Amino acid sequence: MTRFHPYHGQNIRLLHDNMVAYRETSFAHALTFSEKPLRPGEIFLVEIEKNERGWSGHMRIGLTQFNPADHFELPQYALPDLHNMGKSWIFAVTKSHNKVMLNEEGDTENGDEPYQSVIGDTDIVQTPQGSFNRSLLLPLGKLLPSNKSGSNSYHMPKKNVLPTDVGSRIGIMYKVNGDTAEMRFIINGEDQGPCARYIPYQGGNLHAVVDVYGTTKQVRIIQLYGVSTLQNACRDKILQLTSEEDLNKLPLPKKLKQFLRYEFVQEGEDISPVRKEKIVEERTCMKCEKTAVLVTRVNDAFCRECFMVYVTHKFRAAIGKSKLIRDGESVLVGVSGCQASSCLLHLIQEGLSGRAHKKLRFKPGLIFIDEGATVGMSAEERLASCTQVLEVMEKTGFPCYLKALEQAMELDREGDTTCTQSSDCESDQQGRAPNTPSNPAHNLTKFHQYDKAEEQLKTLLNSLKSVTAKEDLIKSLRQKILLDLAHKEGYSKVMLGDCSTRLAVRLLTDISEGRGAHVAMDTAFADTRCSDITIVRPIRDFSSKEVAMYNILNNVPSVFIPTITTKAPDSVSIEHLTEKFVTGLQAEYPSTTSNIMRTGEKLHTEKKNTSEKQCAICQGPLDTDVPLSSALSAVQFSQTVSRCSSVTLSLYSTESEGCGGGDKSCQSKEEKESECCGRGDGSCQSKGSKLTQDEVMATLCYACRLLIKDLDDVNKLPRHILNDISQRQRRVRMKTEIEEFLLNSAETT
Repeated sequence: MTRFHPYHGQNIRLLHDNMVAYRETSFAHALTFSEKPLRPGEIFLVEIEKNERGWSGHMRIGLTQFNPADHFELPQYALPDLHNMGKSWIFAVTKSHNKVMLNEEGDTENGDEPYQSVIGDTDIVQTPQGSFNRSLLLPLGKLLPSNKSGSNSYHMPKKNVLPTDVGSRIGIMYKVNGDTAEMRFIINGEDQGPCARYIPYQGGNLHAVVDVYGTTKQVRIIQLYGVSTLQNACRDKILQLTSEEDLNKLPLPKKLKQFLRYEFVQEGEDISPVRKEKIVEERTCMKCEKTAVLVTRVNDAFCRECFMVYVTHKFRAAIGKSKLIRDGESVLVGVSGCQASSCLLHLIQEGLSGRAHKKLRFKPGLIFIDEGATVGMSAEERLASCTQVLEVMEKTGFPCYLKALEQAMELDREGDTTCTQSSDCESDQQGRAPNTPSNPAHNLTKFHQYDKAEEQLKTLLNSLKSVTAKEDLIKSLRQKILLDLAHKEGYSKVMLGDCSTRLAVRLLTDISEGRGAHVAMDTAFADTRCSDITIVRPIRDFSSKEVAMYNILNNVPSVFIPTITTKAPDSVSIEHLTEKFVTGLQAEYPSTTSNIMRTGEKLHTEKKNTSEKQCAICQGPLDTDVPLSSALSAVQFSQTVSRCSSVTLSLYSTESEGCGGGDKSCQSKEEKESECCGRGDGSCQSKGSKLTQDEVMATLCYACRLLIKDLDDVNKLPRHILNDISQRQRRVRMKTEIEEFLLNSAETT
């Protein structure tokens, strides 16, 4: 019996007595070999039993002189990896053009020269290893008797069976020519001619190699030699004479039909034996060669001590190289309770402790922002989660602050910064370590007192149709709270626990959402969009795996807090879907996130000098100042046409007098002037007039325009955003009124 060798790629599972190879996941690490070396003239035949959509490329097959019994290190792919290792002759099976040949120099060329078929043209194929019926080489399930007299000959009623289709049968063999050999492909009963010559077969045994790659999901070995079991012989004969549709009509038990139908396993159906646990070989530390306790990447094994040195050095080097954080500087550290922020907090604690070889010199303060209102958590649930996070923060002895996300709706209110310590807030402002409260929950009961703001936040989020828009708005409000507290408490830096995996997801998400101009700021070590406060990400070079392993080895506690995408389908938002894609790819290719991050580091965004050139929501650079011939202007014109009927159309509808386009939010110039509290001299300080959607859109970047385009009333936005937009509008009007009195650069010279 011909079988697959038990040594194979990590994504392969062998079934049915090692005669079926099934790729469980991904499209790589799927190499399989024949159990025994092939003899001259012996045909190794496999059938494609299952395909999987969503991949490119198809099965690779060929010969190799590498012995799988030696357990050599398997590459990811047969092409080009195994081929480049030498002593291997491998080709990709394609839908057409499979007649290719390697010349003596190893180059690929067309194989259209005349050749003699090794399988002949009779019903019985004669080979040096034995004879078999020609029908075994043909696609199973596509054969019908050539006549009704019971003849043993068969013909193909359909000529469109592609080599990559399910049911296609592909064979490999080699023929000796003097001191060398040539390899032959046999696809669906047709000899494709020599595909490789000058193979030094005397230099080592030749094993068949099959890479279950790309769309090919499962292959089965077809037994051509020896005596088949009665069970398999009966199944093959029944399937030769019966179509899949007629198979269900046979008067056979259900289990027997399932046995007969294994060639027609549908995508998504489970296939048999229980998965065997993988045997992991013991690794040694790449630094000290002690027994390794973890592997960060494929070849990076560490013992516990070396891993701690590695992580600590990476953290301190990120801070030291930037030279942004000065001695004695106050730094606000964002704590969310997740693995990454907990890892960052522990690294800061260790760096400031007496055990540190070289102590960190900045003064940290901690802040936790409760976002329970966004997921409808009750007051008791929010209280419980805040208590858990607060207990973790207070154990550090650093100043602690607690904020609720709904406070971003009323940032203008005085004294909205709430301290969560049992001692007064004055101790924080003086930089002294607070006393641990005897009953932190008692203090937290005074915290959730923003019922009006919470209702406004829920109303705003419910007005947004997509979860993607809600995630972006929550992110902007969270950042606004961080910067606002940093301003009030005198912190010049804000430190966040964003790891490389999270930033890689954010990079791709930003590009997908139209925030390409913001990628450099959102993923860089230092985000300088705010003039006097810098956001830094000291663990941006840590992978999520390194973060998790650090927390496990140091028993670092973390707190799980649900978000709006918790337990949601992968496609609920762009960021959630991107996260699924990146983490899935990272599991198969450990360099995925590092490659994405290196690409992101090449991007650069010019910093805007004035706040008028920044988005009113995300504070990113405005990317909407484009010429009239741009795609954005065309979209704006199309939207204006669809809303307006009898008014004069203008690409600059944000500056037109009838900017509402017929909706109820339109305010004429006279109406606006009637609401002005000044005297027409630009001294207007009124905040009571409502903003139109066009006025708000004019101050937003492209992505934030998409965020609020479906908002029924833009005046539901947080107060600080509306005030910023109103101030910009007043400045524009004042500048227009006094423009004729201003000196231009030419006149000043």
